[in-house]
Amino acid sequence: MNAYDERLVIEFERAARFLIDKCENWGWKKFSSNYLREHVRCVTGLKFSNSKSPEILRALLQEHPELSEWIELGQLKEAA
Repeated sequence: MNAYDERLVIEFERAARFLIDKCENWGWKKFSSNYLREHVRCVTGLKFSNSKSPEILRALLQEHPELSEWIELGQLKEAA
């Protein structure tokens, strides 16, 4: 993982914790990983491809397993 990817992991964590707070304390509905990705893009202005998102989310969950109840990831698809 390069420095930019590490920054993305940090920003995804910050966004996830923000959204979790909104769900727990303000009655927001549980968010999807797509919503989390778009929130990171809008708030930070960081640029990354949609295909990069699962890698970043997996790294996030590896560092912060307590977030796994909030962030659901599908199975990796095999390349055709």
